[in-house]
Amino acid sequence: MAFSQKSAQREGRTIVFCDQSGFYLLPAVVRTYAPVGKTPILKEHLSRDHLSAMSAITLEGKLYMTEQERAFKAEDVVRFLKHLMRQIEGKLLVSHMGRLSPPPGRGGKGFSGKRGVFAP
Repeated sequence: MAFSQKSAQREGRTIVFCDQSGFYLLPAVVRTYAPVGKTPILKEHLSRDHLSAMSAITLEGKLYMTEQERAFKAEDVVRFLKHLMRQIEGKLLVSHMGRLSPPPGRGGKGFSGKRGVFAP
């Protein structure tokens, strides 16, 4: 366990691991039953439909998740973190598994709630 996690446990904080991912809803190309030497022509409507998901899990195994049809912005991440703070009692240590440094001038810069500490 990392130093910040050990000190968080001593302070009685709930450790929360967060991550986010994006998915394009495109069809998969698979093997077909076309005759040998005849390339099959797959007709499919291609779009840029997108699904973004963000989740958090505690050491106790409680899972929190949100999804939306566009990429997450800093404001969306802050909204999710505030939601976590409403759902989980006591102080939090949030460890994000990816890059979460919002661009300057955005709503998520320097996020630190009354009960939460962000540790990337």
